[in-house]
Amino acid sequence: MAAPYESAITGAFSLISEWIDDDDLKAKLLFEEKKLKFELDKVLLNTNTTPKTDAFVKIMIATRDIIIPMMRPVGSLMLAGFGAYCLANNIVLPETIQVLLFGAPLGYGASRHAAKKEKEKTRRMKIREKKENDDFFDDDDYE
Repeated sequence: MAAPYESAITGAFSLISEWIDDDDLKAKLLFEEKKLKFELDKVLLNTNTTPKTDAFVKIMIATRDIIIPMMRPVGSLMLAGFGAYCLANNIVLPETIQVLLFGAPLGYGASRHAAKKEKEKTRRMKIREKKENDDFFDDDDYE
């Protein structure tokens, strides 16, 4: 129901953000994009149709916004909890399985850290490329 509108909003804002060099204006556009998505969700949640359709829309929005982002941290804590349960009840597990169970939260933290570092590295590379391109086409070279 909202997918065509949402993809159009995201596509338009991503295309516009590629053309804009000003970081403040990009941040403002990103804020406006999130604001439009929020308003779209608000309209969808307030729309009254059949009860089953309303419930389905609410479940889909909750899944996208709440459940999917929480799957990795909750899953890693569940694995660690299962490992603690086995340890408390004297259930013997191989060492490799114990390492996997108790290392799941650490693995989650490490993957989040690596993802953030990669995102920051990509952002810095884009800034560096932009500066190099701006320096290459400097007006002083043509005088």
